[in-house]
Amino acid sequence: MATVLASFFVILWVWIIPACLSIGVIGAFVELVNLAGGFPWYVWLLLSPPLYVVWLIFFLFFCAKTIAPVGRQHPKPPYATVPGAKPGVMRFAMASTIRSAVIESLPLIPLLTWTNWGRKLMILGYSSSLHLGKKLEGGGRLEDPDLTWIGDKVLMGAGVAIAAHFWTNLPNGKTFYVTAPVKIGSRATIGAYSVVSMGCQIGEDAIIQPQSYLEPYTKVPAGEVWGGRPAVFIQNRRLGKEGAEAEAGSVPA
Repeated sequence: MATVLASFFVILWVWIIPACLSIGVIGAFVELVNLAGGFPWYVWLLLSPPLYVVWLIFFLFFCAKTIAPVGRQHPKPPYATVPGAKPGVMRFAMASTIRSAVIESLPLIPLLTWTNWGRKLMILGYSSSLHLGKKLEGGGRLEDPDLTWIGDKVLMGAGVAIAAHFWTNLPNGKTFYVTAPVKIGSRATIGAYSVVSMGCQIGEDAIIQPQSYLEPYTKVPAGEVWGGRPAVFIQNRRLGKEGAEAEAGSVPA
């Protein structure tokens, strides 16, 4: 019974409350128009797509307003075991995961995220904070925006995934959850369909080649080019591969 009630309240908080508040805004607008004389039915039909966009924006706004207090009160823990964690420890982590799945399933979300303000609004719908630098270009999915720091003028290709957490099953049947912040320096480039794992640090002006996989806690120094699965050093942007090795002393200069 407790599980059923918990599931009901999760659905209520994740979907029903922000959806109903957004519907209330649209309903108030429609009522004001009707009081002013109204529109013919075919006008309302033509207005339905923009009204949905307005509903979507307000839905994300109310999602942001409801998720932020939870994130401040119950930030994602460095590690936790499920089941067995203290009450509330995993509340924001689970709520953020469910909320992001709901948001990304909505029509026109990809179109909205092509704009910087739309992207930020979408992310804040499932995260308590956002650490994006100026002039961020490209797409990509941030699993943990609250634990990801991205510098100025970073370029991310399509399909990039950045996660600051990791789940693993334990022999006793429980699940272990661990987090570590991700930091990406200014002017770095993350190639399309690359995966950046928890604890990774990518220096300024570094390049991660497309379809690369950075293992947890990988450190990419500034100005270096890495690629592969798992990603390894390829060359220094300034010196090239041979020059970097010579400078390090591994190859006679």
